[in-house]
Amino acid sequence: MIIEPTSADELLLHDRLKELGADTCSHPKDYRDCIVLKPWGWEYELFDDKKHAVWMLNLTANRATSLHCHQHKSACLIPLTGEITLITLGGHILIRPSESVTLLPRTFHCLWSNGTSDVKVIEIETPSCKLDLIRANDAYGRVNLGYEGESHIVRENLEQYGYGRIGEDETIHRFGHDISISQGGVSIRKPVDA
Repeated sequence: MIIEPTSADELLLHDRLKELGADTCSHPKDYRDCIVLKPWGWEYELFDDKKHAVWMLNLTANRATSLHCHQHKSACLIPLTGEITLITLGGHILIRPSESVTLLPRTFHCLWSNGTSDVKVIEIETPSCKLDLIRANDAYGRVNLGYEGESHIVRENLEQYGYGRIGEDETIHRFGHDISISQGGVSIRKPVDA
């Protein structure tokens, strides 16, 4: 499923852009070998070739991201474990494990982990641009803030988060799935039990 921005998204983006100040956070040169802590959980980069980035997100049970959009990049979301509710200005969509939804640039959205367990989600960003973030509403007081900087980054004991990186034409096993990347895109599958 592909979700395009509506006129309501465009109006909200226009209003938010008028209110935003400069991002004063100190950001790393890249997001390799670290975990980015969020008030709703955490995320880390699995792959980045500067055209596409693949991220692993952990949404804590009964928590939600901000209502936000990306002005220049699209985002494809694929839950690995559990269900997420995608909230847009046009309504709510339940996304089950292995289903996918693609949000085109300028589409405001919020991800809600509405179950009793954390949910692992793959996010594929095109193009790779982590700082492309505009929040419209946020339960954690971050509306006028940009993407998390150095003060929210963990660089030690990464294995407790299931951290791993993947190169092109490689496969990594995470959260019950084999994830591989090739020129044809990202492949996510559950291994067949022997």
